[in-house]
Amino acid sequence: KGVLAQVASAVSASQADITHIDMGEDRASEMTELRLLITVRDRLHLADVLRTMRRCPPVLRVWRVKP
Repeated sequence: KGVLAQVASAVSASQADITHIDMGEDRASEMTELRLLITVRDRLHLADVLRTMRRCPPVLRVWRVKP
């Protein structure tokens, strides 16, 4: 409970913006995949956002998906 709020708070603390959120379809599972489209200034800012998200207790993995 409250995982999305914690992740959004971590992104906000890194001074980035979430522009789109996509969640997995399976609601009965203990885990779900969140896909976030995040606006960042540059590569260093992205690295900072990812590092901050990794420190968020409910987050298991974080990675960048290149288009």
